[in-house]
Amino acid sequence: MATATVNGITVSYTDSGGDGPAVVLSHGYLMDSSMFDPQVAALAPEYRVITWDERGFGGTTATGPFSYWDSASDVIGLLDHLGIEQAVLGGMSQGGFLMVPDQCRTSSQPSFSARRTGRSTTSHGSPSGPRPTGTSSGWRSAA
Repeated sequence: MATATVNGITVSYTDSGGDGPAVVLSHGYLMDSSMFDPQVAALAPEYRVITWDERGFGGTTATGPFSYWDSASDVIGLLDHLGIEQAVLGGMSQGGFLMVPDQCRTSSQPSFSARRTGRSTTSHGSPSGPRPTGTSSGWRSAA
């Protein structure tokens, strides 16, 4: 797996490369990015597929407590690192849920750039931990 330094941690990830639309897959709790190996094999011929290990799972070490807000920032930071402007964000269980915090953070702040969009769905409640303040990388939820 490749690594990138994002938000002060080293995130492990895979990137199938290619010129197709980007698809980012985030794993569920107690899993790691390898859970998506069959999906990567199926999607990679047409799409650029990125999988990653959240803090404390797989090849990414947790250096302290973290929240869904941190995880959402990590995946957005990884996309920035990879130079990905637009992606379909998908995940299983916790992996799908962690896409929501960044959407919540940017959707109420219209000054953020709308050039980057992400979609996710979840059946869970609201994210844990306090809502962060400050700037975002520019990702914005698509309605």
